Amino acid sequence: MGSPPICEGTLLGFWVFLLFSVVGVVECADCSESHIKASQAFSGLGVTIDCKLANGEFKTRAVGDVSNEGKFKVSLPEEMVKDGYELKEECFAQLHSASAAPCPDAQSGLEASKIVLKAKSIGKKNVFGPSQI
Repeated sequence: MGSPPICEGTLLGFWVFLLFSVVGVVECADCSESHIKASQAFSGLGVTIDCKLANGEFKTRAVGDVSNEGKFKVSLPEEMVKDGYELKEECFAQLHSASAAPCPDAQSGLEASKIVLKAKSIGKKNVFGPSQI
């Protein structure tokens, strides 16, 4: 069976609600083929919300953990959101290994994890999601 992968998973989707949180799910693409329990693959994984600064560098604005079921919720600082529905910076969700190293996303790349407005005022919540889902 072996040890669980160091950085296994793919961000499936996430949403930012008016409560200024990013929530989502991580998928283990080859856990069943490798005979690894998903809970082992998700153990120690985390998610950061990284935003691009004017000089092109990235700054981590928020951090959260991935549960054994692959779910996560990351609270955003209120000052990141303008008028309740617009992010003030270009931000991305990034999966991290237990050692805090960023996980590569070979399937869809950085642009797929960019947080964008999907719909305004659905059930009193503005919905944000990945740009390519």
